[in-house]
Amino acid sequence: MRTFVPKEADPAEARVPLSPVTVGKLVKLGADCETERGLGISVGWADDEYEAAGAKTSSDRMQSLSRADLVLRLRKPPLEEIEHLKSGSIHVSLLDPFNEEKLVNRLAAAGVTAVSMEMIPRVAIAQKMDVLSSQANLGGYVAVASASLLHARGVFLMAPALYLPGLPELRAGVLDCPTAVVHGWRDDIVPVEHSVRFAQSSRAALHLLESDHRLHNQVRVIQHLFEYFLIALDLPAIAFE
Repeated sequence: MRTFVPKEADPAEARVPLSPVTVGKLVKLGADCETERGLGISVGWADDEYEAAGAKTSSDRMQSLSRADLVLRLRKPPLEEIEHLKSGSIHVSLLDPFNEEKLVNRLAAAGVTAVSMEMIPRVAIAQKMDVLSSQANLGGYVAVASASLLHARGVFLMAPALYLPGLPELRAGVLDCPTAVVHGWRDDIVPVEHSVRFAQSSRAALHLLESDHRLHNQVRVIQHLFEYFLIALDLPAIAFE
């Protein structure tokens, strides 16, 4: 199968849909991979790295699109590129199909099978393809990292609940520095070691607090956690409406 990965058309898009490591895996499976020249430049991957992994690099975007059996990209394709896609080919990307009726109709008229990544069911077996959760998590991580650089005293971060035999059910409210707080309500199951490792890596103290099961309202629980956060950092209280 001839696979082509074009550069993103949006100049503000810095993400890359395919890494040299993934190219190597696809080649081992028998795929004929082709990447557009400069595909990974925004994240520091040179064309030489893609070629070393087994990909060919292309300088003719439209010709490569017209020959590909499978096209992989991040965002929806520009309308003017659909006519260059080969009939019977498969196009995989985010598509926003409910708001892009014209785009979907164009793809169908061109005989292209379009896979909308955000429409893949969010179930355990498809977890590796869950683009919505993965990108939301990354956005959250970047926000917390940026906040910790700007505000050295502490960062409020919610993490999933914990449960281990002999420990109460907990939820983590992690303060990047100087304190890590673990609290919560009955919910998901995540080992307590996750918060321990986070606290160690951020050189923070770790507090394990029993869940207050009287706080059934999740909004109230978050408020309760944040109140503890302010007390731990000796910051003034905030009135919640």
